[in-house]
Amino acid sequence: MIQIQKFKSHLLIVGLFFFILCFANSEGFIQSKEYVILNNLKDINLNTLNSLDSDNCVIYINSDQDLINYSFPGSGSENDPYHIENLLISTEKDYGIYLENTTKYVLIQNCYIYAHYRAIEIYNTTENTITIKNNTCSSDNYFGIFVGKSPYIKILKNIIYNCYYAIHFNDSPHALVANNTLFNNICCIRVEYRSPYSRILENNITNNYEVIYLTNSGGYFLIKDNLIVNNNFGILLSSFLGPYYPDFCSIIHNLIEGTKWYGLLIDSNDNTIFHNSFVNNHLEGKSQAKDDGLNNVWYNESLQEGNYWSDWWGFGSYNIDGSAKSYDPYPSELPFHATNTPTPQIFIGRVILGLSLGLSCLAFIIISFLIVKKLKKKRMNPG
Repeated sequence: MIQIQKFKSHLLIVGLFFFILCFANSEGFIQSKEYVILNNLKDINLNTLNSLDSDNCVIYINSDQDLINYSFPGSGSENDPYHIENLLISTEKDYGIYLENTTKYVLIQNCYIYAHYRAIEIYNTTENTITIKNNTCSSDNYFGIFVGKSPYIKILKNIIYNCYYAIHFNDSPHALVANNTLFNNICCIRVEYRSPYSRILENNITNNYEVIYLTNSGGYFLIKDNLIVNNNFGILLSSFLGPYYPDFCSIIHNLIEGTKWYGLLIDSNDNTIFHNSFVNNHLEGKSQAKDDGLNNVWYNESLQEGNYWSDWWGFGSYNIDGSAKSYDPYPSELPFHATNTPTPQIFIGRVILGLSLGLSCLAFIIISFLIVKKLKKKRMNPG
């Protein structure tokens, strides 16, 4: 009986020892704020990651050989790219994933990445080789995804929040930024250097300070089908920096709603803007958009259809602020999107016009009646 009690006591002591040891390890794991959880990358372990880790990055890739050394799944071909996926990275280092100087196809997907400076940076990669998809990125109010010198990059279906720049790319023409969800950022999409022929499509952009800012970006951007709601500043095409001006851009079928300042401000030339829904933007001003450029067209010339403006009076053109003295000659009576705030069901201008016409007709009738009556009285009393 005594031996059984001793055995139980020893077993309890051993159990407490292992519990304390595991608890201490877990505390150190949490407090470090830097960890990588690998779900499907069975060939990779923390030692492998650390072997190529630089002082500032958790995952640092500087060549095609580094991709091989990491043993990422895939062969690097177009049909079988290297997969950097299913990682959870949270670090106080500057970068979560830093990839540069590669020629192989790489897919970064299904990762959660938090880093101090830039969650993901892509630099100097061969065109059309990099896809960043289905990731959640955040930083200490710096960059979510930064791209430089990487043509034809694809940034798709990511969630990015709490960054200074959610997506920042330059010197990367033909970029595709689509279906991303961006919120609580200072600037969502910023392009400061030549990246012409890029497309910004179907993004959900809410509760940010600034939405899309193109300057010295090059032209021929397509900005289409984005939902832009409750931000401070809307879309800005600026010629402040040159010589790669954001000219010849198409801004089509976007919902721009609840922007405190202008929903769209253009300081570039030869752009086309139509089928957008401008709803309750710049409520303290006279116009929801501003045009300081040249030859910008605020309607579809072949269809003779313009944009929806929630503050349009219901007749005539819609005048747009700015030195260009632009106007939309074909405002739409109905928005092109479902809106979050109610849109006017009755056009004030039409009501005023109707009342004015009605009162004018009534006044005309009364005056005519009085004139006729006076003439009759004069005939009856010719002397």
